[in-house]
Amino acid sequence: MMETIYYSLATKLNFNKGLRHFFKVNEVVEEMESERNLADIINDQLDEEEMSSDQILPIVGSLIRNKYAYSFHSFNIPQTVIDFKKITDVTSKWTAIDIVMVYYNPNSEI
Repeated sequence: MMETIYYSLATKLNFNKGLRHFFKVNEVVEEMESERNLADIINDQLDEEEMSSDQILPIVGSLIRNKYAYSFHSFNIPQTVIDFKKITDVTSKWTAIDIVMVYYNPNSEI
């Protein structure tokens, strides 16, 4: 059976979109290696409209999970979180761990 993973790249538009995404991932890696925070990088890129929201999860996944081999746990938040103070009060004391939180709302258009 033939794989179809690359079929979407058969058009010039999609090929160029994919290529721009791969360049963006490399740019993010360079910024992270210069000690910038991934969330700050992504937010700056979004604010400057140099990244689209559909790039966030693929970038986070490929960098955090694959390139940097972070272990991860995914779960549904049982209640709405408005104040992150409790989380930051506890985690700000930790020195030997990185925490990456990604919120994804499948019903959101952003």
